[in-house]
Amino acid sequence: MKRGFLDKLIKRIQLVQPNEVGQYLQDLAHEKGFLETVFNSLLEGVIVTNPEGHIIYLNRMACEFFALQGPENIGRLLSTVVPGLQLDFITNKTDVISRDMEIFYPEQRFLNFYVAPLLSDETESQPCSLVGRVLILRDVTSSRRETEETIE
Repeated sequence: MKRGFLDKLIKRIQLVQPNEVGQYLQDLAHEKGFLETVFNSLLEGVIVTNPEGHIIYLNRMACEFFALQGPENIGRLLSTVVPGLQLDFITNKTDVISRDMEIFYPEQRFLNFYVAPLLSDETESQPCSLVGRVLILRDVTSSRRETEETIE
């Protein structure tokens, strides 16, 4: 969690009745569990990194695409976890980039992925800044093979 968020939460927690704090924390835990369920039900892989490229989240499908164990890869550099998937080519923090890649392990697949920036909210005193990137990966193997068969 970002330090600024925690500071704001601590300042405002005094305004909340003690019996409400527990309910808020339960609601947050439930919401996190709900969002985790949603992301894990997607057929697309989702990987979220911080600005330096360290993984802060990956869903079940992203793990399946690259034969990864989810929790043990949190905090690791994306380019070391998935060789060939570097974000160094993105020079502008607002670039949205789409690429195709072929992987051979755990099985041969063609993936289309796009990378989008995650930007902080802009305020009067502070411009928006890059807080991370999200990668959405889609398996396009079947459509790619159909296209190749049509061409032949």
